[in-house]
Amino acid sequence: MSKYFTQINIIQSAFEKISPSLDRDVGELINLQAVNKNAVKFAAISYDKIKTNLTDYFRSKAHQDGLIIDEQVIVEKSNAKFTYIAYAIDGVNNFSRSLSDFVVAILAKENETGEICAGGFYNPYNKEIYKFQKGGGAFLNNLRLRVSNASKADKIMVGLDSISSFQKSTILSDIKLKYYRISGCVALDLAYLASGKLDILLLKNNAKYKNYFLIAKEAGALIDEFDGYIVVKNSSL
Repeated sequence: MSKYFTQINIIQSAFEKISPSLDRDVGELINLQAVNKNAVKFAAISYDKIKTNLTDYFRSKAHQDGLIIDEQVIVEKSNAKFTYIAYAIDGVNNFSRSLSDFVVAILAKENETGEICAGGFYNPYNKEIYKFQKGGGAFLNNLRLRVSNASKADKIMVGLDSISSFQKSTILSDIKLKYYRISGCVALDLAYLASGKLDILLLKNNAKYKNYFLIAKEAGALIDEFDGYIVVKNSSL
């Protein structure tokens, strides 16, 4: 049994708790977008519902631990061994437009070390669950993930979190920025890098993003910081 087996199970069960309602909402959003009617309002209601469901779940199943949702402290426990950090929707603009690049993200932080020790991303659009834990690897629906081994500078796929990162891409001095994408969901970008679908990510130095890095590390990625930006890449580059 892995060291963080309990935390992974709690995260998996949280996704199972919210998925029936969220899956229905995704289907309804697709229908609303087809007629261009009240989609943004419906997405906001769904977003609030996810937060409520997560709060209720963790208060019931992990009542001994702390809880932060969307950077708001929901439950604070001075003697808790773990704090769960959840983002109800990462990629909320995509979600409201029925684009598939969004996830519900849940991380477990070990309070003694202050480090993220386990986590998961749920993408209801594609029925994908990414799970990862410190020292235990990263998985997509139980398939082990590894970063790509791409090394040709003019062939790699680069992920960016914003246009400003594109403008800063000169720090990738040996890379020809020929193939790139800005998805609007950094959690999913990191999952794609861990899966070998992206080869490099260039991101602003952001505390929220750092909460997600464990999935990339457990898949073999390297992480460097340059001039206020972070480069996450496969080990061949």
